[in-house]
Amino acid sequence: MCHIINCKRILAMVIVVVMSLGLGVVAYANESIDSQSVDELSKESLLEKMLTEAFNNEEKGAGIALFTYIDGKEVDALKKQEIKELYENSSFEEIRKLLRNEDIDFAYTVDKTIGITEKTDLKVPYQEIEVTRSYLKFHEADDSTGRFHKEWQVKIEGSFVYENLENQILTAENLGISLTVADWGVLFIPKMSNNVTYPPVINGSSVYFSAKHTMLGDYVFNSILLGTYDFGTYTDGFTATP
Repeated sequence: MCHIINCKRILAMVIVVVMSLGLGVVAYANESIDSQSVDELSKESLLEKMLTEAFNNEEKGAGIALFTYIDGKEVDALKKQEIKELYENSSFEEIRKLLRNEDIDFAYTVDKTIGITEKTDLKVPYQEIEVTRSYLKFHEADDSTGRFHKEWQVKIEGSFVYENLENQILTAENLGISLTVADWGVLFIPKMSNNVTYPPVINGSSVYFSAKHTMLGDYVFNSILLGTYDFGTYTDGFTATP
């Protein structure tokens, strides 16, 4: 009889220890999740990488670094020079604060010439030039619960054909939107949802490309989906000219 009672006591102690370990694992998981929400190193590396690519492409004449206010108006030359000087001094946190405090969006473009076709109109030779332009946009946001802050990069790609006499756009095609960078750590699986690609709008020598996406993050621990976090819905667009 005493032997059975001792066995029950031992079994009860084992259950308590196992439950304590389980709670410890849960606590560790929550602590790991919270640490991922303040991943400053990842955020700085993304911003630094994008700024470097933007300014390098601009110097090569292969693209443009774009800084625009939320109403779509580009910043003036002095503001852009201020940002570039901060970049040259590696003051990335100061750039981050400036972008946030003044509601400035950051993106850059990359151009690629696809083909050139020789044409003649009334004995006047000209060229039809096809270009693919990529628009890479920096995003950062909190999720809807306010618990996590994440950053990512999306790309909108459009192609257009123009003639080089008056630089009029002849045709255009929106090639879509994609998620290009989202380093959210091992506990998050970032994903885009509800993507919408809008038809390009041609206006003489310019064309406007735009697309919409919703940014989500699946939070996974030990291959178990513990929740999906919503980081908002965004409509991005850019105007392309020859």
